[in-house]
Amino acid sequence: HWMVHSFPTRRSSDLLVDVGASGGSHRIWGQLAPFSIVVGFDADLRDTEFVVREEKGFKKLFLLNKLIGASKSTVPFHLTTSPHCSSTLEPDLEALSPYHFKSLFHVEKTVLLQAIDLKSALASVDISYVDWLKTDTQGTDLTVVKSLGEDLIASMIVAEFEPGISSAYKREDK
Repeated sequence: HWMVHSFPTRRSSDLLVDVGASGGSHRIWGQLAPFSIVVGFDADLRDTEFVVREEKGFKKLFLLNKLIGASKSTVPFHLTTSPHCSSTLEPDLEALSPYHFKSLFHVEKTVLLQAIDLKSALASVDISYVDWLKTDTQGTDLTVVKSLGEDLIASMIVAEFEPGISSAYKREDK
């Protein structure tokens, strides 16, 4: 069982950043809520309500419909059967063929979306630091983290990734 206490910070609020925020905020962050601002990003509109408000005891909650990538550019975004599997990367259905959950990765539609790097996305809501970063970007976690720049990476207290271990997407970060 996890017990989390607010970690020391030089700021008045801990900043928790969730890239790939569909499905709700990180459960463990509830214990940090009274001390924290949460900034969440997701590009798939199907499973996230995008808001800016005080909620669930957090000082402030930003859930923003933004596609986080390496830089500002227009990129294809593959909307899959499950909103939790949508990605800028094309699913590798051949590599997924042995798994029963393969059907979650079928592309229903591909759209072009404007991507923005994480540092710029945070600046758009007047945020210039990250205490805890959680990424679940369906194959691009390393790319997203690098877009923060060395100064913000070095000042983070916690970085939590969901790396590709087995192939699920073509050209995914591993």
